[in-house]
Amino acid sequence: MDVPDIDELVIAAMQSRKSWIAELNTDSYRLFHGVAEGAPGVTVDRYASEVVVQVFRESLEEDWQSLAACILEAQEGVSAVRVVRRGKGKEVLATVGELADRTECHEEGCKFWNSFGQVGNDPWFYLDFRSSRRFVAEVAKDARVANFFSYTGTAAVVAAKAGAKSVTNIDFGRWCLDVAKENCELNGVKSRIVKDDFFAVARQWAGGQAKNRRRGGRGARREASYKPESFELVILDPPTRSNGPNGAVDILRDYPSLAKPCVQMVAEGGWLLCTHHHTGIGFDEWQSIVHRTAAKIGRTVVESQRILPDKDFPIVGEEPLLKVLAVKLA
Repeated sequence: MDVPDIDELVIAAMQSRKSWIAELNTDSYRLFHGVAEGAPGVTVDRYASEVVVQVFRESLEEDWQSLAACILEAQEGVSAVRVVRRGKGKEVLATVGELADRTECHEEGCKFWNSFGQVGNDPWFYLDFRSSRRFVAEVAKDARVANFFSYTGTAAVVAAKAGAKSVTNIDFGRWCLDVAKENCELNGVKSRIVKDDFFAVARQWAGGQAKNRRRGGRGARREASYKPESFELVILDPPTRSNGPNGAVDILRDYPSLAKPCVQMVAEGGWLLCTHHHTGIGFDEWQSIVHRTAAKIGRTVVESQRILPDKDFPIVGEEPLLKVLAVKLA
């Protein structure tokens, strides 16, 4: 039996999404989720008038220029398609049309900037987090919101638009915090910006002291001082692995140390919204880690919700790549 070409699979996936996309209140969505639709290692995402094809396998070869042209012809309102191979860096394999410096995208009443040509290896916001942003909108009214590993601050925008009392973006990346500020300005809302390492902020907001794990030498730094704070919604969305001033963090190994200060700073009756996207752990095991972390410091989980991605991210087997959990704490 002949295996369909990638372009045939992509066109079929786009056709199958048409009726659902017509009902979706956004112009940014996944057009092709290769691991579930016949071509593992390939994804196709639309961000308003631009499309990016991402290739995650070095050995995967295709006429990428032809695929880009095919998508451009099939997608009404698209002005450019770029194909990139992702690895340690980002290799451009093909481009059809002219990419803008940045593009204004729309999602359920909010606006977010995106760019495929400026700084960073990734798009400026993640489509599989859309259902989680929807949850943020549901619980953020009158809440104080802390958004850790905030990246470009889209969750904070959603919270502010939903009527949050205050929103704070915390990240160590200057460029992404600059975009977060611009996203707020684009939506006519405000946020506090904290540029610092997660542990330096979270441990002090939770009432403890930051522990600098780099002793002496060029890596040593004086910690900023933060007073304890509490929040009705804490968002914890860490990368799989990161290197900050306080040392490297691996979420497969270090999740309890990430979750503990976040649980501590959640106000009574508030929510912790957290994510995990490492394939080395299943949802049930990870949920148990979060629950045990809360129990060890005397917090009770009164409600626990699993948030699944929208239909443009079909699930293969039992687990989506992005695992999202919301826990309400007493």
